[in-house]
Amino acid sequence: MRKFKVSLIFVYLGILFSSGCGPVDDSAENSNLKKRIALKFNWKKNISEDKEKTEDGDAEIIDNWKNDYDDTELAKLADQFHPWNRMITGGKGNDKYERTKKSIINQAKEIIGKGVFKRIEKLEDYGQYRSYISGGKEKIDELKAEFSEEYIWPIVRAELDVNATRQISVELPVVATAFVLTNERKFKSFLVKQFSTMRDWYPLQRSGWNAKNLAKQGIAPSDLDGSWLATGYGIRAITETLEIISDNSVHMGLIVILKRLLKKEVFNMVDDWRSQRQKFIVDKDVNSLEWALYNEGLIRASLYLGLNNFNHAYLLGVNNLKLSLDANGEKGEMVNGLSTKNNYLISILNASRVMALNKDFRAVDHSFFKNVGFWVLNQLDPVNLNSELNRDKMYGGSQMLLNDLTFIAAVTGNQNVVWALQNRLENNSDTIHKLFFQNLPIVDKEYLPPLNLKYSSSTMLAWKNSWDNDATSVWVTGGTDSVGLIKQIRGHINYVYKGIPILISSKVISELNLKEKDKINLADYYNVLQLEDEIPLLGKTHLIVRKNSPKELEARINSTLCYESLDHWYRDIFWSKTEFKVVDDVSLKLGKRKSIRFYWNLATQSEVKIKKVDRNYVISWPQADMELQFSRPIAISQELRKTKSGYQNTCLIIDVTDKSPTFRLKTRIIAKDPEKE
Repeated sequence: MRKFKVSLIFVYLGILFSSGCGPVDDSAENSNLKKRIALKFNWKKNISEDKEKTEDGDAEIIDNWKNDYDDTELAKLADQFHPWNRMITGGKGNDKYERTKKSIINQAKEIIGKGVFKRIEKLEDYGQYRSYISGGKEKIDELKAEFSEEYIWPIVRAELDVNATRQISVELPVVATAFVLTNERKFKSFLVKQFSTMRDWYPLQRSGWNAKNLAKQGIAPSDLDGSWLATGYGIRAITETLEIISDNSVHMGLIVILKRLLKKEVFNMVDDWRSQRQKFIVDKDVNSLEWALYNEGLIRASLYLGLNNFNHAYLLGVNNLKLSLDANGEKGEMVNGLSTKNNYLISILNASRVMALNKDFRAVDHSFFKNVGFWVLNQLDPVNLNSELNRDKMYGGSQMLLNDLTFIAAVTGNQNVVWALQNRLENNSDTIHKLFFQNLPIVDKEYLPPLNLKYSSSTMLAWKNSWDNDATSVWVTGGTDSVGLIKQIRGHINYVYKGIPILISSKVISELNLKEKDKINLADYYNVLQLEDEIPLLGKTHLIVRKNSPKELEARINSTLCYESLDHWYRDIFWSKTEFKVVDDVSLKLGKRKSIRFYWNLATQSEVKIKKVDRNYVISWPQADMELQFSRPIAISQELRKTKSGYQNTCLIIDVTDKSPTFRLKTRIIAKDPEKE
C-alpha cells in the first residue's frame, strides 16, 4: 500500500510540473527549430551554390559527412558499442572486477552522504547545498574589490552552475552504477532527489560567464550569455545516468519534466548558434572545451528526445563534432596536447560513442577516434609504470593518462589498447569506466600495440623495441606551433633502458604556478637547449626518422624556428643495442651573443660523479655512465630538483663558457644492464 501511495505522488508531481506543456515532440516548435537552423546556415552562407537547396536550407548539413556502410560493416560496428548498463555486471567472479565493484559502491555511499546539489539564488547563501567556486569566499571578496555589485552575483552564479553540473556529471553515473550493481533503494532515491532539484534548473547555465568582460567595458550584465560549459555537463549528467539505469527506473512524471528541460536547452543552443552569441562559436574554436561540450550536449539531447523531431539540431552537432575530429591528427594525436585538453577529449569521444549507440557510426569510424588510444598509450610508454621510480611518483600525470586510457578502452573498444591495459598497465584508480573496461573480453596477443609511431602534427616519436616489461624505449618531442606549455618542449628526450629510466622530465614542473606560463622559461625541466633568458617561440619543429626498427633507431629533430637567435639547432638521435647517442649542433645568428646551455634530467635521486677524462667528461650514477664530447670549453654542474611533495631528481647542467656562436655536443649514454648488477 505504501508503494502505491508513493507512485501516486510521483504521478501527481509529473502532471503538476508538465501540465499545459503538451507532448515533448511538438511539431510546431520543431518546425520553428528547423527555421532557426536554416536561418543560421543561410546567414553564414554555408550552403554551396552548386547544391540543390531543400526548403529548409539544410542540404549542406545532410551531405556534409558520408554515412554509407554495407551490412557486414554495420554488424561489426554495432557489436563494438553497447550501452553502459550492459557493461556493468559481466565480470562477476573476476577478482579485479569484484574489487572495483566494491570500490564503486563505497564511492556511491560517500556521494549520497554529501547530499544533493541545489541552486542558491543569492550570494548570501554561498556555501549551502554544496555550492562552491574555485577560490571560495576569498575569491568572492576579490571580486567585490574589483567589480561593482551588479556584476558580482552573475559572475559567481555562472561559476556555481559550471562546478555543480560538472561534479554531478561525475557523481550521478557512479551512484547509478552502484544502483545497478546492488539494486539498493538508497541509490535510486538519491538519483531521483538530484533529478528533482534539476527540473527547475533552467537554463542549465545561467548568464554571467561574460560578466567580467562586460564590466571592464562598462556594459550592464547580459541575460543572453548563451549556453556554456554547464549546459554540456548538465545534459551529460542527465542522459548518461539514464543510460545506466534506464528510463524505466525513474517515474514517468519526472522523465517528462527532464525531457522538457532538455528540449528547452536544445532550442536555446540552436538559437545561440544562429545568433553567433558566444566567442567560441564566432571564432570557430573547434579545439576548445566550450565547443566540445556544446556539441556533445546538442548530440546527446537530440538523440534522447528523438531524431524524428530533432534531426536538424542533431546534424548541427554532428557536423560541428566532425570539425573537432578533423582538427586533430589522423594518427590520433591531439595537436594541443592532453594535459590541458583532457576534458575536451572526453567530451568528443562521449559524443562519438552515443552516436554509435544510435547506429550512426560516422564519428567512431573517423581516424582520430580509432587511433587516439595509441597516442595516449605512447604518452605513458616512456614513463614506464613498472619502474620503482614511478611508484615513487617522480613522474607527473601518469594517473590521469591511465584514467584516460581506461576511458578510451571502454568507449572505443580499441583491442590494442585493451591488450595493453590487460597485460602491461595496471590502473589503480577505481572509476566506472574501469568497471566497464573489466567487462570487455580478454584480448589475444595478436593485438599488440604498434612498437613505434611518428606523429607529424605534434612532432613526436614514440619508439620501443618490444612490449615486454623490460623493454627499451625512446620518446622524442619537438612540440607544436600551438599555444600552451607544450611549446616549451623543443627536442626533449626520454630514455628507458630495459625497464630502467635513464633520462626523464622533471616533476617539479607540475608544482609550478603557471598563471603566467608564457613568461616562464621551462627549458630546465626538460632535456633541451636554453639560450640565456630567451623563451622558445611558437615555431614549427621538424622530425625526420631515418631508421626505425626494434634493432636500431636514427632520427633528427630540427627546432631552429623555435628560437629567435638561432641560425640552426639540429639534434640527431642514435640507438643500437650497445649505446644511445645524441648529437647537438647549435649555431647562433650573425651578431647574436647569447650563452648556450643544455640540461639533462637524470632518473636518479642522488648526487652523480663528474670526472674529467682526457678532453671529455664522464658522468656516472648507478644506472648509467654518460660521456660528453664538446667543441667549445664547458662547465658542468648538478642540481637536485626537489618538489614540495618531497620527490626529487638530479639535473645535469652544461654551460658553454665562451661566447662562441657555434657549439657541438655529443652525449653518449651506456646504460648498465640490470641483469648484471
